Amino acid sequence: MQDQIRCHTQDALAELRDLIPRLEALAPRGSWLPGCVLLTSQEVGAPDCTRADPFLAVGLTLRPDLVAELAPEAEPLVGPALGVAKADEDLLDAVLRLLHLVERPRDFPVLSPGLEREIHWRLLTGPLGTLVRQVGRADDRFALVRRATRWIESRYDQPIRADDLARHIDVSVPTLNRHFREVTTMSPVQYQKQLRLQRARILLAAAPDDIAAAAHTVGYESPSQFSRGYRRLFGLSPSEDARRRASSSP
Repeated sequence: MQDQIRCHTQDALAELRDLIPRLEALAPRGSWLPGCVLLTSQEVGAPDCTRADPFLAVGLTLRPDLVAELAPEAEPLVGPALGVAKADEDLLDAVLRLLHLVERPRDFPVLSPGLEREIHWRLLTGPLGTLVRQVGRADDRFALVRRATRWIESRYDQPIRADDLARHIDVSVPTLNRHFREVTTMSPVQYQKQLRLQRARILLAAAPDDIAAAAHTVGYESPSQFSRGYRRLFGLSPSEDARRRASSSP
């Protein structure tokens, strides 16, 4: 795959635009057409292929939580429950940019989430958008938990009561806790603690000597409680972790 990507690093989209029509002219009727996007909720087998007659495809598992988040922003579409449609240039461009990141492991974790989001949006607003919406509706737990995490993220540095969170997303506390743990493997309180500690770690990267200020900023009143939670999550105390990260920085 990486060798294929390297062949198209210069003006890859222009080359793909030129390649697809020529391949379509050679493809037998009823075959898998180049430049198409297939959306399905079931596993499908790839066509027969050999080294002399290869088959190259890119697969992406759609995230129901991301579809549920984006769907309200897209216009409703009428379309099939399963189908194949022409991949437009915007979708191909996003896929190619994601593939190019394979050769840049430092950039991949930072840039790939945005490209994954863009691909979801292109599919959601494309001719098969109805099918994509069904992915988002397949499990309402994801939408529920996404609303809950957004509420926590907006006030992560404040005390949070389960009753208030459950009331905000209009479910009972047991339902909230069950769905939240199924999706995130954590309780809402554990999620808030991890979010606080991750934010504190970012603050310490900029000011490694100001541990008390970092703890207070993310909502900890007790420095000792902050240190215990930090060590459990990262394996080092805040001061040890800050020194280690500072010494490893270029």
